[in-house]
Amino acid sequence: MKEMAKKWNFVKWRLTGLRKRNKLKLNINLFRVLIMPLYRLSATTFHRLNDTSKRKAEVQIKVQFKVFCNLPINMSDENFGLLFGGTVA
Repeated sequence: MKEMAKKWNFVKWRLTGLRKRNKLKLNINLFRVLIMPLYRLSATTFHRLNDTSKRKAEVQIKVQFKVFCNLPINMSDENFGLLFGGTVA
């Protein structure tokens, strides 16, 4: 998780200019193309985690998506599901 967070921070930093344009569709597409593959690679070991670790990973994906897309952190799960395109895990 720490390595993914380090990569995520680097990508977020490099794309600051694009992300600050506040174009939601662009930010969502950038997140799906550049950030989600990091989590999909780790999904192969996801079933070995206990329930607490699974929940932490799910929350981390949600928070990173909201931060990346300049959305409020306290956005409801229903709205998150509509923007993200379904469930996280």
